[in-house]
Amino acid sequence: YGQWGKLRLLELNGFNFQSYQSCLARLHRLEKFIILNSSMNQLSYHIYQLPHLTDLSLIYNQLEYLHFDQDLLISTSSIH
Repeated sequence: YGQWGKLRLLELNGFNFQSYQSCLARLHRLEKFIILNSSMNQLSYHIYQLPHLTDLSLIYNQLEYLHFDQDLLISTSSIH
């Protein structure tokens, strides 16, 4: 993952991110995350491990249900 830990903005368009969601745990500085047209049907708990994430966009995916654990959001994430 090399320098990926320094990323602050990540935009993925048409990328099958479903199998790679565990990589999120290594993106400690990520502030803005955009996933477009990626056929995602669920979002991993790894999203909670991004302490600086303030913007999350999941446009044109196949998410039917999105569960946010309020306790994890309060203690470990900037998403409110």
